[in-house]
Amino acid sequence: ANDSINVFISSTVKLIFSEPMNMSSVEGGFALTWTEEGTTNTVDGSFSWKDYNKMVNFSAIRRDIKRTVKI
Repeated sequence: ANDSINVFISSTVKLIFSEPMNMSSVEGGFALTWTEEGTTNTVDGSFSWKDYNKMVNFSAIRRDIKRTVKI
């Protein structure tokens, strides 16, 4: 869910939509972040799309921390 806090990611974040999405719009609006010592950091990763652009997986490079998901 949007603005979910303390999400521990062990593999990927999966987003499922009811209709096909604009890939660049979703990827541009997606942020996986964590705050450390008052600084907000963004997690790098990659997107993979499926089901005619109705499902996307985000695979984070750094997986050992709790994060906030914003869509």
